[in-house]
Formats: sequence, C-alpha cells, structure tokens
Amino acid sequence: MSENDNNKSTGDVEAENLAKNWSTLSRFEQGQRVKELVACGRSMRGLAKRIGTSEATIRKRVDLANFSPAEREAVESGKASVKGTLKKVRRKRAASAPRVPTDPEERKKFVEAKAQLTLCWIGEEIPMDEKAIAKLPAPERGSAREGILRYRIDVLEKTRDQPYFEWKAFRKPLQSRRVRLSRADPHKVIKRCKPKGEMGNTGPDHVNFWMTWFESWASGLIPHWTLRYDVLNRAIQLLEEEIRNPGHG
Repeated sequence: MSENDNNKSTGDVEAENLAKNWSTLSRFEQGQRVKELVACGRSMRGLAKRIGTSEATIRKRVDLANFSPAEREAVESGKASVKGTLKKVRRKRAASAPRVPTDPEERKKFVEAKAQLTLCWIGEEIPMDEKAIAKLPAPERGSAREGILRYRIDVLEKTRDQPYFEWKAFRKPLQSRRVRLSRADPHKVIKRCKPKGEMGNTGPDHVNFWMTWFESWASGLIPHWTLRYDVLNRAIQLLEEEIRNPGHG
C-alpha cells in the first residue's frame, strides 16, 4: 500500500517537474518525458491539464517520441518537416491497425471472442453469489442461479434492442469495413469507459447504467453496429444454453 503511494507521489513529482520545465525542453524531449509518464499510468488528458496545453499537443509529442532515429535525424537536420513525418507515421499506423473482419470465418471468430468478453463483463457486474446461493435450501439453488442468468439476459436484450444501433448507423458509417478497432487491452478499455457517478437505486437505473457502459466500450472494440447486434445475440444465446445445461456453465 505504502509502495503504491510512493509510486503515485513520484509520478506526481515527475509530472510537476515536466510542467515546470516544459517550455525549456525540445519537442522530442517533451514527447519522451510524456511517453514515460503515460507508460507509468498517467493519462494524456491529465498531463495536458497539468502542463497547461491541449491533449492534441500531448498526443503529437508522443508521436514525435515514436519517430525512428532516421526520421528524427531527418527532421532535426531540416531534410523533412515535422508535419510531413507525422503524417507518414500516422498513415503507417493506420494501415497496420486491426479492422472490422469481413471474411465470414474471421467474422464468426470475432463475434465469438467479443461475446465471451461481453459475458465476462456482465458476469462481473451481475455476479453469481455462490456463498449466498449455498445458504439456500438445495431445491432453490438452481432457481436462484437461473434468476441471475435471466437478469443478465434481460440487460443484454434491452441493450441489443436500443434504437442507438439505428441512429448511430445513420449518423456515421459504423458499418464501413474501413473502421479501425482499438489496439488497447479490452479489459482496460472496459474499465476506462465505466460511466462516472453513481449507478442509481432502481432496477431501470441499473439497466441504463449498463447500457450506457456497453455503448461506450463497444464503440472502440465493436465499432461495426451490426457486429454489436450479433455479439449481443451470441452472448444471450450462450446464457440461454447455460440455463438449459447448468452443469456445463
């Protein structure tokens, strides 16, 4: 605990020092320092606020820190511009980014993987309280487990049937095969996308909270709206199979 606190305070000190010395550092030095702090868990948004600059500037500096030695030398010698080199680097990154699968077999694998991710997420949020279930009379335990599974299904069905699937599809081309997927660890993405504030006290409050949360994390991990529909359908199907075959859940 104290070790974590020490790490936190060290990060704060480093961020403060970077903010103080920001104007005296070269763009590449700024980028390297930001990159190191981000690798230690600092957010770009938080660093931008601390330094007093825009998040876009912070992102540009990190991109500069990712230049190869040859690219950096070309920029520093004046043979290449920062703007042109950044464009080239971003084009390369975009070209290598994972995209929405279009091959039927790959699509099927993608749906299965994201359905399992969805079940992992909803299972943590609506857990199976085995200790509480174990205290129930034996004949009631199966019904209690089924009740929790059915509640998970209800949440996923409501999420699947929300009209945002339609209006988002028309508002921007989420069905485009050119849509890129997030490279980040999916579990970290989900955690980061959790809505701020309290969940609320009523059943509808809880469902709205989870629907908002799903929409937020799925926008980066399942950006194709019809794939989201398929993923939710598959997750619901797996939960229904678990109800039919409780021993295999």
